[in-house]
Amino acid sequence: LTHNQIEMGFFQPASVGVVWLIVGAAGGMGQAGRGVDAVGSAGWRVAGLGVAGTALFGVSAWNAVSLAGHAGAMSGADAALRRGDLPLAVSRLAEAQDAAGLDTTALRWRVRLHAIEPMGPLVAAGRSAEARRRVDEALRWIDSALAGPRKPLTTLRLRAQVLELASQRFGGAGDFAAAEAAYAVLAERSPYNVADAWVRAELARRAGDDAAARQRYERVLELREQKYLDAADPLAPEQLERARVFLSGSG
Repeated sequence: LTHNQIEMGFFQPASVGVVWLIVGAAGGMGQAGRGVDAVGSAGWRVAGLGVAGTALFGVSAWNAVSLAGHAGAMSGADAALRRGDLPLAVSRLAEAQDAAGLDTTALRWRVRLHAIEPMGPLVAAGRSAEARRRVDEALRWIDSALAGPRKPLTTLRLRAQVLELASQRFGGAGDFAAAEAAYAVLAERSPYNVADAWVRAELARRAGDDAAARQRYERVLELREQKYLDAADPLAPEQLERARVFLSGSG
């Protein structure tokens, strides 16, 4: 059995850890009855390397399978999109999302295709109920991804973006409140993000809270000034103009 296992080690990489386990165990057992001296300890240490090697190979193999599953799912989503099969693309993205741990990119595209992109056309076509259902489903997916101890900032921002867009499309008081709460969380986690600060200012303006809007637009311009070393302006020209017009009292 030992001979066969050693021979297999030359041809099957997965068995190498077992080979070291056998060799180390044999070395350790050879010292049985003589006390645990340096040679015996060394033998068992080699056996330990075999166990560790086997475990590491198992983890690596699992990761390889997971990555392969992720790549296959993403490829399937791409192919479905090229065919215009959005439901299948969303389904394949769901597979990719959890195939190798939380993939925030797959989640973002899943939400975008299922809820963000269709929201405006559905509302314009008088199908607000369907648009709302899709938004609620997307939020459940996001909240599920945020249920664990790890709460990626990109996923929190995705949630806030969905709620802010819903506040634009549906215009309910509850929609504004939910978006406001989501962006308040972002302000705590990422207080120097100009884009987030801009959305908060816009939310206050659309809600008719001019005092809060003024304070937030001033914060936007302050943050923008702090980014003077950035190659690109964090605000688009029309955004900068809107903030200045509002603060001048003309907005």
